[in-house]
Amino acid sequence: MFSVIACLLAGIVAGHLLRDWRHVRHIGRLISLAIFLLLFLLGLSVGGNEAILSNLSTIGVTGVVISLASTMGSVLASWWVYVRFFRKDEA
Repeated sequence: MFSVIACLLAGIVAGHLLRDWRHVRHIGRLISLAIFLLLFLLGLSVGGNEAILSNLSTIGVTGVVISLASTMGSVLASWWVYVRFFRKDEA
């Protein structure tokens, strides 16, 4: 766990030091590519695991419920923060 936090902190320091570098604007694309690669590798791992594939119907329903609950919680929390701190009073 320490190595993950250390990598994150090193990235923050590097980002701060390189914030004026003109190539930093391409980092968003690299992040997207890295996420797609990680999702593909996760799919390979799931596809190769017989235990997951044999229980996919049960895991799938649970996953959908958790995903919907997480999304609704995030939407409600975002709405509350917007209304509480960012919305201009219309009067």
